[in-house]
Amino acid sequence: MNVHSLRPRDHEDSARVAISWLAERHRKGWRHAFSALLDQWRPDGPEDGLQLDQDGVSMLSVNLGEWLMARGEIHARGGLREINAYLLSRDGPFLTPGQRDWIAQLRVRPLRLYRVTDVHPGKGMTLVDEFDPHTEPRPVREISGSRTAIPGMLMGVRIMQLPDRAGDEAHWELSGATYPFSKLGEPSALDQVRHVLAEAATSKPLDDNQRDLMERAIARSWLRQWCEPGPLPQIRDA
Repeated sequence: MNVHSLRPRDHEDSARVAISWLAERHRKGWRHAFSALLDQWRPDGPEDGLQLDQDGVSMLSVNLGEWLMARGEIHARGGLREINAYLLSRDGPFLTPGQRDWIAQLRVRPLRLYRVTDVHPGKGMTLVDEFDPHTEPRPVREISGSRTAIPGMLMGVRIMQLPDRAGDEAHWELSGATYPFSKLGEPSALDQVRHVLAEAATSKPLDDNQRDLMERAIARSWLRQWCEPGPLPQIRDA
């Protein structure tokens, strides 16, 4: 079995272990999958249109890597493989039970837009689903993200469920990838997701198709913030 013994918080480092294994074992396939996804997310324009600082580059890398683990495919071992299933297969990397559960959960937890409400820096925050008024506010544990989040902020995230294990009570955490929106970038993201939902109401696609379209709309809108000028303010002559 490709698992280690159970240990407290044994889901940690799931993304690092999985991505390191993919990059080492299937360097060419992983690089191609990464570049192809970036091309799908990148808005139309010049290749050098993205204006990312070091933090932006790091966040983009995390978001692309997690999306590939959740939804992506890779050319490996003579064929095209679904990355999530491949990581969890007999041919995949050595993972703890918690890491296996975490990677499997990435597949079923959708990337959605949430509004931040209560924030406890260094501890966590409360998120409200922007497009599902019937969902209860969700308190999540989040150390780093809660230090920069502010009430009212819009962000795209996956919310993961952690079971009661090794003395730690069951709770919710963010998956790691985050898509925060500025006030100028927020209207475009909301419009894009509304468009996906409106199309879904008309054509009634499969649930997975609707989910994938919504996730791509969130990712593309988030990335567009770095390559398109913000709207000009309305100036009126007194």
